[in-house]
Amino acid sequence: MNEIKISNRIFMIILIYLLLIACESDTKNRLELQGKGLTVETNIAKDLKNTIELTGVKTTKLDKKQFNVIYHLNNLSGVTKSFEVSGIWLDSAGRQLGSSKRIYNLRSNEKQEISDSTNSLSASVYRLKINEKPSTEKDSLMDTLTLNNVAEGYGMTYSETASDEKIPSIPLFGMANGEVFKPKTVVFAMRNKGEWWLEISDATFDPKSSPGIERYQNPKIQSIHIKLQTEPSENKTLTKNMSYGGGYFQIKKSPNADETITWNTSLAYLIEITQWQKKEIMGLTCSEPSLGRASGKLFISFKGSSIKKGMKNSFVSGMFTEVPIVYCGSD
Repeated sequence: MNEIKISNRIFMIILIYLLLIACESDTKNRLELQGKGLTVETNIAKDLKNTIELTGVKTTKLDKKQFNVIYHLNNLSGVTKSFEVSGIWLDSAGRQLGSSKRIYNLRSNEKQEISDSTNSLSASVYRLKINEKPSTEKDSLMDTLTLNNVAEGYGMTYSETASDEKIPSIPLFGMANGEVFKPKTVVFAMRNKGEWWLEISDATFDPKSSPGIERYQNPKIQSIHIKLQTEPSENKTLTKNMSYGGGYFQIKKSPNADETITWNTSLAYLIEITQWQKKEIMGLTCSEPSLGRASGKLFISFKGSSIKKGMKNSFVSGMFTEVPIVYCGSD
């Protein structure tokens, strides 16, 4: 019986020792940031491990409002290397808080300092990935917008509370029924009876035209149509809580569809106007529409169906710069 007790004691001592080693190892791999643990995870593609060296990883806190990661990449090969560097910020639950993706070209033995930051103080993990071949546009967006991992509040996924979103300062992007939606034409337009509409399309065309007209030539064009409650103006914020009506999404029902359908559903938006320039006009004749310029940010979300094969939650988010304002009348 005494031998069994001694064995148990020895076992407990060994177990405690192993746990202490594990904790010490974890501490060495964890970068502490003013009392908040920030783990930096790195993943370098196999074909780059012998040519790209990662050194000097540091974390800082900027003005007690930002987490910042700084590191160096060194090209050890004898030739110029082109590679993609992506960083993803995650909270303790694994939800994505933000991301970045950049392309670098380093000459032989050239060293590059790189930094990345987030305004979210709930970040606990920074996941760094380095690939030699840049991913396709669709793969890149899908990696950024993996809906199960992106947290609401950062303008990076569907949300029913648009007014609470912090819109990212990146070009407009989104998801349309589970597929990547990349806006190419954005127009603020005065339509019939002086009504103001925001129109966002995934095709390029003359802003004096319209998505509906262009769709006669290309029925696959997808477009978002938002009826604004009032004319926008500089430094004005337009909001709409999640409710039915107020716009629609001309959208593909499936990725391979040859045409779109008009999707009327509940929607919400947050539109922040920072620039609104147009001349004063007289009358409302629209034979020769005038053009102005608008800049700002927006977040628009469309509520999907609860039916398994129904339309999926969709959204568009980001910034727009000097897009056309099309309005009726003469200068």
